[in-house]
Amino acid sequence: DVAAAADVARQMQEAMAQLALPHQGSGWGVVTLSVGVASLQPERDQPPLDLVRQADLAVSRAKQAGRNRIESAPHAGG
Repeated sequence: DVAAAADVARQMQEAMAQLALPHQGSGWGVVTLSVGVASLQPERDQPPLDLVRQADLAVSRAKQAGRNRIESAPHAGG
């Protein structure tokens, strides 16, 4: 589900922050992690790529909102 995926994403961000990998090109000064999470209960003929597309849109929103963020897909459920 989306809540569990967001929890995993937060753990990943915490691990990345602890590494504190330098990144001169970043306003943060270190490598950060933006994550898009999505969940769905597929319909019978729904392609798995729909889930990937939802997560991809969510990560794009995370980056546009300032990076180092976690965003959930708007129609995420389940």
